Amino acid sequence: MTDRPEYEWFDVTTYDDNIVAIAEPGHVEDVKAYLVLGRDRSLLVDSTVGFGDIRAVVEDYTSGPITLVNTHGHLDHIGNNWRFDDVWVHAGDLERVRAGLTNQQLGRFLAPDAFSRKPPPGFDPETFHTPGVQVSETVQEGDVFDLGDRRLRVIHTPGHTPGCISLVDEASGALICGDIVHKGAMFAHYVDGNAHEYRASVQKLADLAPSLKSVYPGHSVYPIEPSAVTDVARAFDEIWNGREPDVQENSVFRFQFDAFTLSLRETWRDELPD
Repeated sequence: MTDRPEYEWFDVTTYDDNIVAIAEPGHVEDVKAYLVLGRDRSLLVDSTVGFGDIRAVVEDYTSGPITLVNTHGHLDHIGNNWRFDDVWVHAGDLERVRAGLTNQQLGRFLAPDAFSRKPPPGFDPETFHTPGVQVSETVQEGDVFDLGDRRLRVIHTPGHTPGCISLVDEASGALICGDIVHKGAMFAHYVDGNAHEYRASVQKLADLAPSLKSVYPGHSVYPIEPSAVTDVARAFDEIWNGREPDVQENSVFRFQFDAFTLSLRETWRDELPD
């Protein structure tokens, strides 16, 4: 398989809990998707920016039905959605997934300096875009994906976007958390992000940490230890208790911690959720 173009683009790793990580380290976003293998159905969580054919990789691991669920609707998580017929997303990010992105909207993410590996054959930066798709269903807090021999529960974790979700397999102790917790730079300052919701979402996941064995994030190092979730929750507590930002730039506060940064709008204290 390693001489095929999709395996030159993606890094693919299988873990003991029957989760296959499909990483895209050759692009600046360095995003991860995860295939959760089940007896009756498999669940693909996110689909990367879309330069390589993730479906070809997925079909090397399962010949059964596949459901795709997006942790949220940002460009680096929905790029291969169009290759799948059964696509789910939270209502808060539904319109992003339906709309896709034009070549112009992708902009700098297609520039030569966004790549550290040669893009897969057929990539054309002048025409590449993210097709919008019809969504099969929307998900909400408490929904369960039943794969036959395992179940993944949806946790609504807004703050990065309104429709961010995480998924937990309580039997195996695996958490897939998208962009809400990871090493490196985390962002609550986007136009539709909210620092207060972000903090509450991280705390929700931190409450699960004692029962977790593995945490699969959407970026950077993967998997990470469950204690990383509680580290981010403590960081939010420090900020709420008056910690000063390390950097203040372009109306954004950046708080630097040992393994990650948190970016909040300067006005975050006044932006309580509805």
